[in-house]
Amino acid sequence: MAAFVSGLSTSGFDLSDYEGAWSLHRQSTDGAEMLGQATITRDNEHYLYEESGELTLPTGERLLFNRTYCWVGDGATLRIFFDRACRNLFLHLIPVFDRTNYIGRASHKCGDDFYDAEFTFEGGQAFRTTYSVSGPRKDYVLTSEYRRSRD
Repeated sequence: MAAFVSGLSTSGFDLSDYEGAWSLHRQSTDGAEMLGQATITRDNEHYLYEESGELTLPTGERLLFNRTYCWVGDGATLRIFFDRACRNLFLHLIPVFDRTNYIGRASHKCGDDFYDAEFTFEGGQAFRTTYSVSGPRKDYVLTSEYRRSRD
């Protein structure tokens, strides 16, 4: 059964539309920038999201990064887990179709810090994530742009 939020449908979101390789460009309002790649691959009943690349800090220092998440979608929701085994929940999004894109929002508390997330899925060819992070020691916005790799 389809869910509706403000008259907009949440049904029909299909993670398989986002399988494959992606170029990744991530910027932070604190001046850090990341360039890399991400892949989304089916793994039995869920998808693995894996990213890697190079982080350039505001000081100019460069570091390598990598991260893996488990994504579980059912056509109406998207749950993102910190671990490959899909046991440690990070975010639970309900992507709502806004006549152009699917947009999902969720929040996560980590210690004294809050992560407000927005995922925008753009028809299988691009997607964007934005995290607004706040807390006693954190105050920044992290925006990631994903485009299909041309490999």
